[in-house]
Amino acid sequence: MFQIKTRKKPLLILYLTLLLSILMSLIIDDGINRSLYILCISTLSVFFICYCCNKITSPASLLIISSFVFLGCRPFLSLFTSFDYRNADWFITGYLDENVIYTNYAVSFMYFGYSVALILSNNNSAHRECYNLNKIKPNIIFLSMLFLFGSLGQILKGFYFYSFIESNSYVGIYQDKVNLPMGYNFLSYLFYCSFFLICAFYDKFRVNKSFLLISILIAAFSAMKGSRGEFVTFLLTVFCIYYNEKKVSNISLLLKMFLIFIAVFIISEFVSMWRSGGSFIALIEGDNPLMQFIYGMGVSYITLYQSVKISLISGVFEFHYLISQLLITIFSVLGVQVYLPGISYSHLASKTANPQLYEQGFGLGGSYLGESYIAMGLIGCFIIPFIVLFLINKLEVFTRYNKTFYFVYYSSLPSVLFIPRETLFYFFPYAVKGIIVVFIFTFYANIKMRRFNNG
Repeated sequence: MFQIKTRKKPLLILYLTLLLSILMSLIIDDGINRSLYILCISTLSVFFICYCCNKITSPASLLIISSFVFLGCRPFLSLFTSFDYRNADWFITGYLDENVIYTNYAVSFMYFGYSVALILSNNNSAHRECYNLNKIKPNIIFLSMLFLFGSLGQILKGFYFYSFIESNSYVGIYQDKVNLPMGYNFLSYLFYCSFFLICAFYDKFRVNKSFLLISILIAAFSAMKGSRGEFVTFLLTVFCIYYNEKKVSNISLLLKMFLIFIAVFIISEFVSMWRSGGSFIALIEGDNPLMQFIYGMGVSYITLYQSVKISLISGVFEFHYLISQLLITIFSVLGVQVYLPGISYSHLASKTANPQLYEQGFGLGGSYLGESYIAMGLIGCFIIPFIVLFLINKLEVFTRYNKTFYFVYYSSLPSVLFIPRETLFYFFPYAVKGIIVVFIFTFYANIKMRRFNNG
């Protein structure tokens, strides 16, 4: 199914990275510093390899950037700034112990997995039509109506959450105190569904700046529920869609991505300050606000640290945590009540790290790398990221000649980009919804084709 080709320049970079890592292991005696320098080397290496292999706005590149922000930025930045990555500033109090050695190695193994996946995968392919279904399109007027209703639902949902947080609290959302009016979730999904259907079947809209800008502004209302992930990952996906249709050098894209990062920084901190009652002006006037923002985004490093701690204490690998999202989705559909720390790693990490805050509705959040470690140890931190990135890079090929697959792939991509902060199968419910939409469209297309043939 997949043709594997290696690339010489990235392969050389990986070879030199391994040599440097071995050299660091031999000359640095302190285990914590050794793991930190190896992490730094692997970080620089994966970005160089990514630059050589892919556009920096490709899905694979964006996952690497997301992984760095959520998992790798804290220890990496500590080498160049005054921040000490071992100071736990959320949920876990105190100073992180020597378990950071395995935590740093876990992040390094993730980067090595990404590097090997980039070298072995090649998503260059000629554009071609391979299935007659691509010639049948949903009516653009119908899709525009869906987009309009979905946009209205997204805006109403945003204002509802804004009103709730203003009168209650942000954490109240996760304490099951919010009762969303019927239909809001459906209309909100209708917005995303219609957006990706339009992009899939009408190529010109992929580069229509007005359409994309309106979509980004409407998606921004999702941040009014106090969380930034949904909007940020959608924004990155939109830029991925746009620049995949353009011939742009990576050097030019670097500047554009920097401007995007500044915009994300401002929006994210406004949301963060609003939900916690802080002051954005005070943040800007503080010491090195940009570094504080990046450092604060890397909270999943603490989640990974907790998985190392749990695994070393228990001494056993628990594979079922890798499929926690599948189990939760199935039990939710069946209406079965389950003990979440028993099947969900994010709940287990939060409960063991700080039972008091966990009972109040707070949490550390998750990370697919934490699940990988608790399921398979360090080898899992290499294998799972390798598989994930390899599939993302190779499956992108099929979006170039199959419009229905384009829809499923890109409608699931925002959730895939969030797995460094979430579960491995966090994308599963979104992919299922996309497949259901494709099934309905296929049924419609077959009926239309029969009528055309009989007519």
